Amino acid sequence: MLRALCTTAVLLLLCAVHAAASTWIVDVNGTGHYITIGGAVGASAVASGDTLLVRPGTYTGSMNRWIDFAGKELVIRSSDGPASTVIDCEEQGTAFWFHSQELPDATVEGLTIANGRAPYGGAFFIEQESSCTVRDCVIQDCEATSGDGGGINCEDDSHVYVYNTTFKDNRAQSYGGGAMIWGGSAIFQGCHFEGNHGITTGGGLFIFWGADALIDSCTFVRNTAYYYGGGMMINQATAIVEDCTFFANTAGVGGSFRGGGIYCHECSPTIVRNIISHSYYGNGIDCSEAADPQISHCDIFANAHGDSLCGTHWDNLFEDPLYCDPTSEDLSLCEDSPCLPEGNDWGVTMGGIGQGCGPCGTGAANLEASWGLIKALFR
Repeated sequence: MLRALCTTAVLLLLCAVHAAASTWIVDVNGTGHYITIGGAVGASAVASGDTLLVRPGTYTGSMNRWIDFAGKELVIRSSDGPASTVIDCEEQGTAFWFHSQELPDATVEGLTIANGRAPYGGAFFIEQESSCTVRDCVIQDCEATSGDGGGINCEDDSHVYVYNTTFKDNRAQSYGGGAMIWGGSAIFQGCHFEGNHGITTGGGLFIFWGADALIDSCTFVRNTAYYYGGGMMINQATAIVEDCTFFANTAGVGGSFRGGGIYCHECSPTIVRNIISHSYYGNGIDCSEAADPQISHCDIFANAHGDSLCGTHWDNLFEDPLYCDPTSEDLSLCEDSPCLPEGNDWGVTMGGIGQGCGPCGTGAANLEASWGLIKALFR
């Protein structure tokens, strides 16, 4: 009996060793285990739980596009960060396609993904009840050529969790220039949305039709939508938008001027401790008649078409937030900002950045009377 137990224990130990996660090196210069990311993901030796460590370089070609995890829970991580590790899709497809019910452990970390072009999701297309995590990435110059989600498209009751990622200069022919979430759930935490464009609505981000989203400690700068929601649109979805900064976003160049910062349609999101200011077109927050956003402890200031609020709102400010240097898009707060705990009656910090300089007074930091400075950001 003892011998049998010992034999079983040895077998279990051997199985555990065999099943231990492996790290595989991907190096475009040929000094690793694989030279393409897609080739490494598809290799029979690479199993769920493994890590693909991607060395610096620019990864191009068909084996670095439409990368399909095929149900594996892998971690794809750069060794040196997004500044030196780039997937260039060369305008011939998306970078990553999740469609095999992957779990959130399927992770992409520390990469720049550029020049993606796909009907839906220029950098990531997540569908069919699949999940993934995106961390410390840069998604730029990607496009949804016929639909939604210039950077990320997540649909079909799928789930995406995005941390400390920059969405810059992406474009969607329909909804969500930076990203679109349709059903399922999403977290965007510590993300930066800059210069994204939704041809119809949701310049930076579009949350749609039954989705459940948390948008926390993010910044939205110079995003544009032709109709509604320059920074973000929430439509028939559940969302919490907290501790974010919206600056110089645009909605309604088509004539509607609705929601330069946020537009809500048939939903009741929680919008708390945000700064929404200086929308180039559109008001700060707007909503349809059927929407009832719960807005509190926000600062709404100097939006081109007004700062009045819709829905249910209480304990909000309408004062200059006093950014340290808005002309260079330094949106950290001056020491005397009303958006810091010492400057308001509620002892809260508003916005996604916090203090970044000493006291500013109301001179150079006040842009209300100087729209030329804001216009210059769009040149």
